[in-house]
Amino acid sequence: MQPVQVLVLGPEGAERSALESTLVRLGCAVSVADASAGRPQPSGAEVLMLDVRGDESRWAGVARGLHDDDRSVMVVSEGPTPV
Repeated sequence: MQPVQVLVLGPEGAERSALESTLVRLGCAVSVADASAGRPQPSGAEVLMLDVRGDESRWAGVARGLHDDDRSVMVVSEGPTPV
């Protein structure tokens, strides 16, 4: 059985690293990117994990780009988020 391919989109730092480590321990194949500049790039990932902890205003462009993406999306936040 192949591991689930997950693309973690979030700012570089300790929180993203911890999230990546947790997913790897769970058996996922993980790639990471800082997508604050715009729409997520295509990759072999089956699932997008959007880490919006911190300054949520920069994620508006990314969130709009996700409407056209067929992959499943998971959002990690510190609380209710307008994304």
